[in-house]
This record gives sequence, C-alpha cells and structure tokens, in this order.
Amino acid sequence: MDLGVCLTDAFFTDGPRYDFPGLKELGREPVPFRFDQYKSHIAWCLEQEFGRNAVRMGEKAIHIHKDDQDKIHADVVPAFTFQIYGPRLGLGNARGAPLNGIALITEEGLSTGVEY
Repeated sequence: MDLGVCLTDAFFTDGPRYDFPGLKELGREPVPFRFDQYKSHIAWCLEQEFGRNAVRMGEKAIHIHKDDQDKIHADVVPAFTFQIYGPRLGLGNARGAPLNGIALITEEGLSTGVEY
C-alpha cells in the first residue's frame, strides 16, 4: 500500500526566472521548518503507532513493515503542495491561476507531480 501525506499549508513554488513569484506577492509566510524535519516528524508519528522497529526512512518514502499478526507493509510519502505560476499578464498585473500538484525532496533534489 502507498500513502501520500501532503501538508497543504506549505508550498513549493516555481515560475519564470525573470519574474519569480515571491512569498509576499502570494500572501504566504515561510513555514517554520524544513522538509526533512516534516518527513522526520511523520516518521516519528508512525513509530508511535507501529513501533520503532517497523519504521524505516527511505530516500523518497517512509517504509512500514510489521510482520506480526497485523501484516502491515506500506510506503508513506511526505509531500508539500507545489504550484507553478506563469508570467504576469502585464506590468503590475496579477498572475493567472497556478498549476497545482505535490512535491517532495529526495536525495536527488525536488521531485514534483503537477495536475494539468
């Protein structure tokens, strides 16, 4: 079983390099933690539920393997909301609606999935 845990109050954003959308423009505040801290917190919560020996951190996901009578095998993928913004429609104009998806950070860097 694969599960996604997406924190919808935290955002990765992308946009044109010459007109990158800033947090102030988007009306957002920086989150008070890094993605690796978020992933570690999810792992800690899973350890509280399934036991420390059943939970292992992976490159992309947190793996749960509990082979007692419960027979639980799952991958839990932590993610933030990901939004891609296009350029402004003109000087001083607002941006159009973003493309939305999810993103996570792996050892290779940012990995995204966007709905079109």
